[in-house]
Amino acid sequence: MTTGTRVLRLLPILFFLSLSSGCAVVVNNATDSVANALSNGVMNHDDPETVRAAMPAYMIMIDGLIADNPDSPTLLSAAATLYASYGAVFADTDLRSSRLSTRARNYALRALCVEYEPSCEWRGMVYEDFVASLEG
Repeated sequence: MTTGTRVLRLLPILFFLSLSSGCAVVVNNATDSVANALSNGVMNHDDPETVRAAMPAYMIMIDGLIADNPDSPTLLSAAATLYASYGAVFADTDLRSSRLSTRARNYALRALCVEYEPSCEWRGMVYEDFVASLEG
C-alpha cells in the first residue's frame, strides 16, 4: 500500500475527529451558557417560593452537567452559587444546610483550581504558604 493510499484512508477518520472535537466545544459553550442563565434566573427571581420549589431540580441538573464536564469553571461556579444560596436560605435543618454548603464550597474550590492551579494545594496549607502562593 502506498503512502498516498494510506493518507486517503485516514482522511475520513481525521475529518470525523475534527468534527467531533468541534462539536464538543459547541456543546461545552452551550452548557456553560445554560448554567450562567440558570444561575442568573434563580438569583434574580422575585418569588422566593418558586425558587425554593425549583432549585433542587436545577441543582441536580447542574450536577449532571458537571459529571459530563468536570473541569468547567463556569458549571462549577454556577453549582457553587446555587448550592450555597439554597443551603443558606432554604435548608430546613442545620445538617442539611451544612451538607449543601459543603458541596458548594467543594464546587467553588474545584472551579478555582481549574482557573488558578496553585489554589489546588490550598486545603490544609499553613497561612504563610497560602500567602506565598497568592504572590506567585
